[in-house]
Amino acid sequence: IGMKSGWGIAGAATLFLTLFGEREYAVGGRPDLGVMLMYLARAVGTGIGPLIGRWLIDEHDVDGLRRLTVAAFLWSAGWYGVFSVVTTVWLAVPSLVLAHFGGSILWVQSSVLLQRIVPERFRGRVISTDIGRATLSISASTWIYGRLADVPGADLRRLLQVMTVS
Repeated sequence: IGMKSGWGIAGAATLFLTLFGEREYAVGGRPDLGVMLMYLARAVGTGIGPLIGRWLIDEHDVDGLRRLTVAAFLWSAGWYGVFSVVTTVWLAVPSLVLAHFGGSILWVQSSVLLQRIVPERFRGRVISTDIGRATLSISASTWIYGRLADVPGADLRRLLQVMTVS
């Protein structure tokens, strides 16, 4: 329990996708294309992560699910760390695909793990609490990093690095 909340701290990632797309990776001078590419990379990673994650581990192996969830969390943070230092859109896109590949494995497999370890009579309450905590951490991190990104002269790369190690 709590892996989604930890990932939720990086909930400001979607804010950073928009800001980086606009400010750093506008394609041909078009911020809308830069933002589109950032979200396309996120979508591709999010789409393939759970499919491959399912092949990596037997969903009935609780210890394996725990290990995979932790590995996916670290994988995602690492690739967001890479995203924070690359300087071309052509390196940013694959790093986002890989970050969200791990993030989606984390999200899906942690849900499967909860279904495996929580007794049925408590399952709905535990899972709704897990998702509620994640939503709260996503909202809070988005608000905090949004405020910080609005400070004149804010360094987006530095803010993203702080978020990645938080």
